[in-house]
Amino acid sequence: MQIVFTEILVLLIVLNSIAQAGEYKLRPPGESQLVALDLHLPLGIFARSQFAGAGLNYSWSNRRFGVDVEKAKLIGFTANAGGDYYFGRRIRTVGHPFEYGGYLYGWLMVGIIANPWTFTHLTLTAGPTVGIYKGNADMGMGVNLFGNYFLNKKIAVGPGITYKKHPDTDGLWTGSARISYVF
Repeated sequence: MQIVFTEILVLLIVLNSIAQAGEYKLRPPGESQLVALDLHLPLGIFARSQFAGAGLNYSWSNRRFGVDVEKAKLIGFTANAGGDYYFGRRIRTVGHPFEYGGYLYGWLMVGIIANPWTFTHLTLTAGPTVGIYKGNADMGMGVNLFGNYFLNKKIAVGPGITYKKHPDTDGLWTGSARISYVF
């Protein structure tokens, strides 16, 4: 599984270097920074122990966010960092109540951004993650795929999917909804 993450990371680095080759004659009107509030719904095995999550993240890309993006290339570089908190489920096991603990997650990722249509952008990022559960920290790798549709020049909404993998565990999938603000 680590080979797949390594291949994705190498692919993203190669695409980033190709994407940055174009030059602008005029400074494009797009914005460079984005902050987002994400609401997550754990999927698969992750949904057995956690029922929902929320997170904040910050993304940077050279003038690729917003409605009025004029780009020399379809694909550009982006970087993002953030954190999520997943709320533990309460269950009954052997006739007794049990509550899973909350799960805190942080990441720092790089990747690509594409502006295929006006009012939209798509980001694919990958990188290292850290998960903290009941005081124990564990390093892993993660991949995020998010899309945004701009409602106006500063606010966007969109779906996403995340995947997190730690050694000796199953992968953790989440479906997400996001509201973003660019500046």
